[in-house]
Amino acid sequence: MDMEAQSEKQTRRTTNVQTQTETVSINGSLTKASLSLLTDSGGRGGELRWHVSNDGKSKGERILDFDRDVLWVEVKDKRIVLKAYEVAQKEFWFSGKGEKKRVRKDYVFEMETEEIATLWGRMISDCVESLGRPKDIFVIVNPFGGKKCGPKIFEKEVKPLLEAAGCQWIVEKRRLEESYYNATWNYSRRDIIYRYRKWYVAKSLLHSVGDEYSASNAAFAIIRGCKCPLDVASIVQGDKILFSVLLLTWGLVTDIDIESEKYRWMGSARLEIYSLLRIIGLRRYNGKIQFVPAPGYEEFGDPIGELVRWKSETVILQDASGNGGGSEMHGYRGASTEFGATKWRFVNGPFVTFWIHNVP
Repeated sequence: MDMEAQSEKQTRRTTNVQTQTETVSINGSLTKASLSLLTDSGGRGGELRWHVSNDGKSKGERILDFDRDVLWVEVKDKRIVLKAYEVAQKEFWFSGKGEKKRVRKDYVFEMETEEIATLWGRMISDCVESLGRPKDIFVIVNPFGGKKCGPKIFEKEVKPLLEAAGCQWIVEKRRLEESYYNATWNYSRRDIIYRYRKWYVAKSLLHSVGDEYSASNAAFAIIRGCKCPLDVASIVQGDKILFSVLLLTWGLVTDIDIESEKYRWMGSARLEIYSLLRIIGLRRYNGKIQFVPAPGYEEFGDPIGELVRWKSETVILQDASGNGGGSEMHGYRGASTEFGATKWRFVNGPFVTFWIHNVP
């Protein structure tokens, strides 16, 4: 069977891109569609373009990028179904202006023959698979955190995208215990604590790919296999080494965060209300802060005569009571930096609050 003659296919090649053009019916409208794929050894990705018309009037060109917009592709008989999660312009009736937001949509392309549909479907699926996306995903859903909407958000926003992308996933529903996700196991209102802020990591990832923060956008970024560097701070507290990806606080901010837990039923307003209560009954905290001054602040504080040297060698896992379990961690061990050669200074309290932010 001569596919060239049947489809009047036009193929043009450049150094890096192969393009094929077919006459297709897209969601019921007849038009020309062009499939472009990268063909060089180091490249990957591609796109599908077609002209959109309404009542015979052209409404411009549509483009689906297989990396940025497409979840997966399915072929049935002469039809190709592209499962997309694309950026769409949403306009407001009162202003005529709009916002860009990703929406889930299926595009149905009806080809002239089953052979052409099979060929294009295989080319598109091979292209998507070449992007190196993960197919097996482990999901932890916390049914008790915040407003207890975790399971609902997963079912409504995340699961449909995983299904459309053809991913395999395992869901585990459990409470996210502090002793499991926090780096400090036993803390009171005046302990130095820091938390692994999952929402901030998600925001950093979405910022790196240019998407707004939402559960569905975060899921799509994971489906695409997007990655971004993670800046991990190492913190020493006695014999323990702790890790942080966001911040470390001590004093006022820590008290507000921990003590307002008893008002969790109020939602996010608990933080504002308890902040006001703590400011009215302001506490002061005695302590000594030792630091390496930033450029331009070398004279701030007093010099330290002798600093105890520390170098990361081994991390001992702590149990829930804060005692060393004696087991060696074989993953990330922290910064292997000796601080003895740096010029440290110190400031004595009392303090109202102490804040170190690890993300610029």
